[in-house]
Amino acid sequence: MLNIFENINPTSKINFEDRVIPLFKIKEESESISLSQFQSDGNYVSIITKNSYSFVKHLLAVWNNGLIPVPINYQLKNVQIKEMLGSINCSNLIVDYDVKQNYKSVCKSVLSFEEIEKSNSINNKYNNTAVVLFTSGSTSFPKAVPLSFYNFDEHYKSIEKRLELSKDDNWLASLPFYHIGGFAIIMRALLSGADLSLVNSYKTGEIISAVNKFNPSHISLVPTQLFEIVNNHIKPNTNHKALFLGGGPSDNDIVKSALELGWNIIKVYGSTETCSMVSSVSIKDYPAKINSSGKAFDENEIIIVDEKMNPLSKNQIGEIVIKSNSLSSGYINNENNQFGSFGFLTKDFGYIDDDGFLHIEMRREDLIVTGGENVNPFEIENVIKNFNFVEDSVVIGVDDVKWGQIICAVVQTKSDVNINDFIKDLKSILPLFQVPKQIIIVDSIPRNEMGKVNRNDLKKLFMKS
Repeated sequence: MLNIFENINPTSKINFEDRVIPLFKIKEESESISLSQFQSDGNYVSIITKNSYSFVKHLLAVWNNGLIPVPINYQLKNVQIKEMLGSINCSNLIVDYDVKQNYKSVCKSVLSFEEIEKSNSINNKYNNTAVVLFTSGSTSFPKAVPLSFYNFDEHYKSIEKRLELSKDDNWLASLPFYHIGGFAIIMRALLSGADLSLVNSYKTGEIISAVNKFNPSHISLVPTQLFEIVNNHIKPNTNHKALFLGGGPSDNDIVKSALELGWNIIKVYGSTETCSMVSSVSIKDYPAKINSSGKAFDENEIIIVDEKMNPLSKNQIGEIVIKSNSLSSGYINNENNQFGSFGFLTKDFGYIDDDGFLHIEMRREDLIVTGGENVNPFEIENVIKNFNFVEDSVVIGVDDVKWGQIICAVVQTKSDVNINDFIKDLKSILPLFQVPKQIIIVDSIPRNEMGKVNRNDLKKLFMKS
């Protein structure tokens, strides 16, 4: 059995809005909630709501009833939610009472938090599935990833020593619970007996307010959130220990500015499949490694392999493979060769330097092959972003009969720009085969709450043009 309350600190609590709720009180409340309306042990129960005290309480209730929680992004359309839940045969849903009617078409059984009755509780076993989380689906249909209590326990054990975690910490839930980055925050707080502080949304103002109000020791951000923190010249709170930065490429100047403001930036690498971070580096301690994603935690192994799965030497770029006790067992109802005795094929490309630090180059799906040339889109994005009039940019490959793919750029500008002059300037900097064939200027580049761009949606812009 895994008792997530065995390390509970008598003073541990959840901070939410103007409420301070002792963790033992939440434990008692969750144990009195019955989900007998849903079916037998092992069934999935989707939870759709914002990060809230209610989410945490009913998450524990789902576990107590021997069921498996499936947090879903509340911003998705019903047709998307129905398709995702249908892919794992999930027919049970818990939502806020005031929006219950909106989800009647999504699931067979829809209940509000307020409607759930009381009865006895059931414990979960150590190897049972703790949660099913969907991948972001930025390049394909979201995959359902089961993670066990064992996975989370092993994850916590692997990071505890290096990150110096303790029951006296206070974790700010600054990322959504339907994402591994946010859900792992709940688990770390529960497994360590630390405090958990919640925010109403992930807007800059809300996060800044929560930092000032709750004085958290640990906060996790994606690059877009860090940009806003730096842009608003926000300094850390007095109890600050670490700011974990992951979820995509980060700008070195922004990271350096954050360090100057006093934030202890720890860059991390991981995914839903790996139960969040598997490597880390403190930029304060290793400033020369600002371009890296750190070294693997204890009990985690990072290997770089070629196309034939042969291990590569230091500084050779290949696919990143993860071996870890925190690895998921594989996708649900999805035949995929990414999992095996070798570990997990991440589809990320990178290398390990002479000092053992991991460097991420790009995702395999992001690679552009044009006229037989392999092109890293992020190299082009960095060049484009160096222009003073550019606010943001995303470079993608669009299918083309002649070239296989052509390079296209979506550019968010601060001021008016002459496209012809812009392309001429790019030709003076980039090799001709790396110069975008098409450029679209937009007012803003849509990103999700994790700062990720849906590249398939952007491709549609060029297919229409």
